[in-house]
Amino acid sequence: MKKLLSRRRIQWLGASALILASLYALITLTPWSIGMCGEESVSEAYSPDGKYLAKVFVGSCGATDGVVTHVNLRSRWSYFNPTFLGRIQEGQVFGNGCLSRIDLVWSDSSNLEIQYLRCAINDGRDHAFMKMKTWKGINITYRELPNENDSKPH
Repeated sequence: MKKLLSRRRIQWLGASALILASLYALITLTPWSIGMCGEESVSEAYSPDGKYLAKVFVGSCGATDGVVTHVNLRSRWSYFNPTFLGRIQEGQVFGNGCLSRIDLVWSDSSNLEIQYLRCAINDGRDHAFMKMKTWKGINITYRELPNENDSKPH
């Protein structure tokens, strides 16, 4: 009788573990595989002490949504996880509403300068829609780089 109870208990525990593992895989892996948007990693720079990573991404959700170039920060020991749609929003500190060059310059472990090329769209607006000044103790400054078209005579 004891052997039968132990066998049933082992079967129940095995089935429970299988269900939990399946739920875990569904919850953690699904956002990586079915997102409508795409994110491409373009460049990255670690802070001088190696504790933080600044990374440049180019994101697009297809023909109806424009391209966005953005910078995200994270701890060295964590990951950039996309949302259900496939966008990486966690730790985003800068966003530019076009495809543009971005340089990441750490002056020390708590000061990051984001140098970005202004969007070529010359409508008088700044297309940089997000410019956070701090993130978890890191001071962030910005420098807009001149666009090549600005120096040409009209």
